[in-house]
Amino acid sequence: METRLSDSGYQWIVGYLSILFVFGLVANSTVLLVFAFSKSLQNTTDVLLISLSISDWLQAVLGKPVVIYGNVVGWWNADRALCVFYGLSTAALGFVSLLHLAALAFQRWLAITKPMTYKRIYPLVGTLWAWGMLWAVFPVLGWSGYELEPGETGCAITWNDQSTTNKSYIFIIFGIFFLLPITLVIGCYAWVAKLARNIDAAASQATLRSEKENAWTSFVMFLGFLIAWLPYAIVSLYSAITGERVSPEAATIPGMLAKSASCYNPLIYVFLYSR
Repeated sequence: METRLSDSGYQWIVGYLSILFVFGLVANSTVLLVFAFSKSLQNTTDVLLISLSISDWLQAVLGKPVVIYGNVVGWWNADRALCVFYGLSTAALGFVSLLHLAALAFQRWLAITKPMTYKRIYPLVGTLWAWGMLWAVFPVLGWSGYELEPGETGCAITWNDQSTTNKSYIFIIFGIFFLLPITLVIGCYAWVAKLARNIDAAASQATLRSEKENAWTSFVMFLGFLIAWLPYAIVSLYSAITGERVSPEAATIPGMLAKSASCYNPLIYVFLYSR
């Protein structure tokens, strides 16, 4: 099976990734500046959103230039260390982002039942970063690995290695960073919707409206992330289960969609996150 795309295919990918790089860098930098200079936006929810924005910003700063360079020179000509760096940074920041989205859902539930304090939110943020980065480091240490993806447009976790060691890592991260967060998000937002309908009539309508808007914004952010990553997750899980390398096109299209995930949140902030 052919493992590479045509020359014109790589040219289109470089153009597409360049657009994502510029937009992601400008948009996420703008969001961070807005958070930094707007005191009215600095509460416990916004601590999570700022941390998520930093993750999105880092994906633009660390990941996009590397993947653009790799596709310009050809990943097969690039240094092995560059492949590992890109795979590691992409996995770590992807894990961290998904954990933040799950934490936002949990925080929206707590906002109605038992609001979280600053004393608790900062250790939570630190834990999310440490947990996501820890699991991304394991492949570097020998539990799975990072290699060129089919289509050779980037590097990622070794999905199609059928060894027991590799499969154990794949299935564990799918449980921790995909199935569990999805279950938590759906459960929390379903409970938030139920609580909002049954909330005490004496409660401030402005407060209730604000909580509903915040919950809706966080849920839309999660949907955006899920839409971007679900096709890639399905293709990757298929490779992990069957051990087959999918065609370059079948691997590249979901991969390019996943690389756009960090660009969605700034748009959602602009259109939905208002008070």
